[in-house]
Amino acid sequence: MEFPNGRESAPWTDLLRTAISIRESRLSSVTLLRRLGNHSRKNRLYRAFRELGRAIRTITLLRYLSQPELREQITATSRVP
Repeated sequence: MEFPNGRESAPWTDLLRTAISIRESRLSSVTLLRRLGNHSRKNRLYRAFRELGRAIRTITLLRYLSQPELREQITATSRVP
């Protein structure tokens, strides 16, 4: 995949390759977490997953704030009897 300016998106490619490897059982999620745990701040794949997680968290928060039905559903589900 390339950005509009022509540069290749290596982290995005790494994320897709990793997700496909997990889906096809060539890489276990436990192995991935173990690898990412070692020297993680320097690891390009770790940083890419961290940024993806931040984007997903932001989208989820925006959906929660903008959709009253979702808030009601979450509130009802999280109530302790």
